[in-house]
Amino acid sequence: MLKPLPGQKTGNKGLILAIWSLKTRDYRFFDDFYPAKQLSAACSNRSLELRFLFPHDVPSYLDTHAKSLDIKTTVCLIRGHLEPAIFELLEKKALRCINTRASMDVVQDKYRLYQFLTAHNWPTIKTDRIDPEKPLISPEYSFPVVIKPRYGSRGRGVSLIASESSLRAAITYSANEQLLLQEYLANSHGRDVRILLAGDTLVAAYERVSAQGNFKSNACEGAIAHKASWEGIDYWIQMARDICARAGLWYASVDFLFRSPPSQKMVELAVCEVNASPGFEALDRDLCMDSATILIDAMIQDFFT
Repeated sequence: MLKPLPGQKTGNKGLILAIWSLKTRDYRFFDDFYPAKQLSAACSNRSLELRFLFPHDVPSYLDTHAKSLDIKTTVCLIRGHLEPAIFELLEKKALRCINTRASMDVVQDKYRLYQFLTAHNWPTIKTDRIDPEKPLISPEYSFPVVIKPRYGSRGRGVSLIASESSLRAAITYSANEQLLLQEYLANSHGRDVRILLAGDTLVAAYERVSAQGNFKSNACEGAIAHKASWEGIDYWIQMARDICARAGLWYASVDFLFRSPPSQKMVELAVCEVNASPGFEALDRDLCMDSATILIDAMIQDFFT
């Protein structure tokens, strides 16, 4: 069940344990899973061994390989949500994780992320927790507003709310979820800027533009990526680096929204979210990139040399 994928070479530089949280528990899924195939090819070309693990198999794998596993040449690449107990086990074994539990905790809770950003004076989106008993918005906000789950990804549950009655209905419908209220930036309707980093290495800086007027710009909803090369982008790339460094994130993306019109010469942005487990399939497709090789080369530089 835990054999390397077909065509994968056992490398001599080190081992990457890609711990992937997915709905399936069938390892054959990785055979045709785009990011897995790309990572496998990149590791093979760089003489690194790559092993895919589902979180529930981590304890038995570590027990079986306890004597042969070299913590100095092993790195765990965490993909998706990992239960605290699995992180604790990896930390107990002194295995290096990309990203660590502490760094992921900063950004996976979107309200905690908002507090983190404001505490360090980075420009961000005004955000408040919604009290289900008092769904009225404060005078600081005006409709339309955005609501989103406090925890979640891929734009799930994010809605543009036009009135107080719609807000009450959305809160009732999402009674079992903690919801956040955010200001709506009309200049960023259907578009954002994502800066994807691996350590100090810039993987890509790109705009995502939604399809058919959707106010969300997630790739899973059909948004198209375009390279961000306008004047002043280096300022925001450096800000993304600073945010990730302060949060302790090695591989992450920082998503910015437009406060000023995108056509303005000096664009003003605001941090919307930070993703500690970003994908790259849509990026590779739209910009003809090989993000996996950039990621693996950065890992070699920072962890295997």
